Parts: sequence; structure tokens; C-alpha cells
Amino acid sequence: MLLTRLARAALRPFLQSIGATSVTLHLHVDDADQLIRRAAAAGASVVRNPFGHRWNIGHSIEEVPPEEMQRRYVELLKGKG
Repeated sequence: MLLTRLARAALRPFLQSIGATSVTLHLHVDDADQLIRRAAAAGASVVRNPFGHRWNIGHSIEEVPPEEMQRRYVELLKGKG
């Protein structure tokens, strides 16, 4: 979502009060587990940078065709209502 500078400034106190951020950066790597272990071994512990942006690190587990994705989604939602 893109906001004007004024809108971001007005939104920032609310986001901070609930522990949220207006920016999440996703880094897609070949092996997220290995990268996290290396980062922790090097002393990393910050989940947000100094600007309040949250970073996610992830990797693919499997290639799933759209039809299978839909089937799994429907199965997941069965009985939740």
C-alpha cells in the first residue's frame, strides 16, 4: 500500500501502539533455516530495522499447481465457520 508522507506520519503512532509496521520486506532465499542459523550465530536478533520495517525470510518448500492450492485451501476451511 502506498501512502503520502502526511498519511504515513499520521498512521505511524497508531501502528507503533499496536506493534505493527506499514512496511514488511520479504527476502526469498534457497535455505531460510540455514540463513537464520548463520545470522543468529553472528549475533543477529533484531526483527525490525531502525526504521521500524519488519523483515521476513523464507524459501519455497514445494511447487504447487493452482488447482491443488485451491483444493488444499478448501480442505483447510472445512469445518471452520
